[in-house]
Amino acid sequence: MSQTQLVALISQTPPDNSNREFSCQTWVEVVLKGLSDAGYLLQEDYSKGIDGMVDATMEAADRPRAS
Repeated sequence: MSQTQLVALISQTPPDNSNREFSCQTWVEVVLKGLSDAGYLLQEDYSKGIDGMVDATMEAADRPRAS
């Protein structure tokens, strides 16, 4: 997959700003799923991406915010 193809695929996944449940994490999940469905990611890599995103989100939630 070229960078141009990746950008095109990602650009076809707009954020759903009308849905209050939609978040940046949801958007990343949708993009990763699209890459997996298109055959650019193995299911294992999709799962690792989701797990990594969840881990990073949990780590960030544990850190105190700067004032």
